[in-house]
Amino acid sequence: MHSQGLLTDIAFSIIGCGIISLIMKLIKQPLIIGYVIAGIILGPAIGFGIITDEANIEIISEIGLIFLLFIIGLEINLRDMISNGKNIIVLAFSQVIIGSIVSFFCLKFLIPVNLSFIELVYITFCLNLTSTLIVVKILKDKFETQTIAAKLTIGILIFQDFFAIIFLAFQKNFLNPEYSLLLKSLVSSLLLLATSFAFSKYFLSKIIHKYSSSLEFVIILSIAYCFLISTLANVLGLSKEMGALIAGVSIANSPYSEELVVRISSIRDFFVTLFFVSLGLKLPVVGAEYLTVSMILIVIIVVSRFISILFYYKILKLGVRPLFITSLNLIPISEFGLVITSLGVKYSHIGENVEIIILITMIISSLLSTYIINYNHIIYSFFSKIFSLSNIDERFSSDDEKTDILVLGYNKLTAEIIKTIKEKFPSISVEVADFNALNSKELNVIGVKWTYVDLSNYESLKRLEGLKPSLVISMMSDLILKGINTYNLMLNATSIFPESVPVSVAETYEEEQRLKSIGVRVINIATASSSMLIKEVEKIIKK
Repeated sequence: MHSQGLLTDIAFSIIGCGIISLIMKLIKQPLIIGYVIAGIILGPAIGFGIITDEANIEIISEIGLIFLLFIIGLEINLRDMISNGKNIIVLAFSQVIIGSIVSFFCLKFLIPVNLSFIELVYITFCLNLTSTLIVVKILKDKFETQTIAAKLTIGILIFQDFFAIIFLAFQKNFLNPEYSLLLKSLVSSLLLLATSFAFSKYFLSKIIHKYSSSLEFVIILSIAYCFLISTLANVLGLSKEMGALIAGVSIANSPYSEELVVRISSIRDFFVTLFFVSLGLKLPVVGAEYLTVSMILIVIIVVSRFISILFYYKILKLGVRPLFITSLNLIPISEFGLVITSLGVKYSHIGENVEIIILITMIISSLLSTYIINYNHIIYSFFSKIFSLSNIDERFSSDDEKTDILVLGYNKLTAEIIKTIKEKFPSISVEVADFNALNSKELNVIGVKWTYVDLSNYESLKRLEGLKPSLVISMMSDLILKGINTYNLMLNATSIFPESVPVSVAETYEEEQRLKSIGVRVINIATASSSMLIKEVEKIIKK
C-alpha cells in the first residue's frame, strides 16, 4: 500500500478507535484494550495494512506518549502521597521492592527465553507497576473508593508512580552508569521539577485563574506548557517524556489543578489513544512462545502481589481481608510499563521482544482484572472458606463480654448513630463488628469496642455469638456491603443471635418486605433522612 500523509493516518487511527471502542463498551471491556486492538487491525503485520508508514507510526507514538505522560502526571497528587500515612508507605515500598525481588528470581528460573540482565530488570520493574487508569476506573464504577482496601490500593498506586518517575529520570543513562551521568540526571530532574513547580504556582495558575472562562485559551496554554517543559527536559539531557510527566505533576499540585483537569479532559482521550494505537500498529505476529511467557508473567504478578502485601498483615494490624483485596486490585500492569519499555527500545537497552511481551501481558492482565476487581469480595469469600482466612484474624476478635448493642459494619451514618447512642444512653455498651482496623482507635476514644469480623463470612460472624446483644443493628446498604447483601447479612444475624432484636436499613419496598419476613425491624433509607434514622433507632432502644 502506498504511503499516505500523517493526518490521514491519525484520522484512520481515531476512526478505528471509535468503532472498536463502541464494541468494547458493549461487551464491557477496558477501552485501552480497544485502542490497542484498533492499532493491530490497522497495522501492517497482523491487520489490514491500512497504516504502513513507519515514520508516521513513530510520530503518532511520540505524540501519544508525551500526552499520556502529561495526563498521568495530572493524576499524581504529591500532597496525598505525603499524607497517606505509615501503612501505605510500608505497603508501597514492600510491593515494589519485595515484589521486584520475588519477580526477578521467578523470571530468572521460569521464563523459557534468553534475556539479558538489563532486560530482566526492565520486565521486573514493569511487572510491579499497576494500571492507575484501569484500577481507579473500576473502583469508581463500583462506588468503592472509600473502603480501606481501595484507599490502600490508590495510595500504593501513587507511590508506584513516584518510583516510575525515579526510574524515568535515570533510564536514559542505564547503559552508561557513570556516577557523573547519574548525578547529572538527578540534578537535571530536580532542577526541572523545581522550575516547573515554581512556574506553575506563581505564573501559570494566575493566568488560568484570570482567563478560566475561556476554554480554548486554557486548553492551548496547557498543551503549550506541556511541550515547553518537554523541550526544556530535552535540553537538559532528559527525555521529552520525562518532561511531560513533570509538567503534569506540577499542574496537578497547583491551586487550580482540578479546574485545569476538567478543562482539558475534553481532548485528553484524543491524544492518549494515539499512544495505545501505535502499540497495536507495532505488534508483529506472535507465536505460542510469547503467549506462554505472558501467562507465566501473569502468575508471577499474582504471586508477587500476595507475598509483598499479605506479608504485613500482622505488623500493620489491618486484617487479612483488606490486604487480600488490595493484592487483587493491583494485578493489571500499568501503562507506565509500556512507556518504560517503549523508551527502553528507543535507547537500545532492550529488544522489541521485551516490549511485545509486556504489551501482551498488559492486555491479558487488563482483561482478567476487569473481572477480578469487579468480583474481588466474592473471590475473597471463596478463598476465605477454603483456607479459613477469617480465622487468621482471631486476634482482633471480641473477648465475648456481653454487650447491649452490636453494630454490623461502620460508615458515616453508623458513626452518627453510635455517637448519639453514647451521648443519650451512656450506660449502654456498644460494640462494632467490622473488617477495617483503622476504625478501632476512633471508636475506642468514645468508649465503643471494635472487633474484627468479615461480614460476608458466616463463621466469622458466628464467633461473636457469646456477646448475646439485645440489639443487632446494620446501617449498611447493599451499595456499601461487599460480598454479601443486606438480606443475607440479617439472615445470618437472626440465626446467630436469635434472642436479639435485629434492625436494618432497606433501600426499596421489596427489600423492606423481605427483611420483615425474617423478623427484622426495617428503616427505609429511601424515604428517611439521617436525623430520622437516628430518631428511629432511639425509639427502638427505648422500647
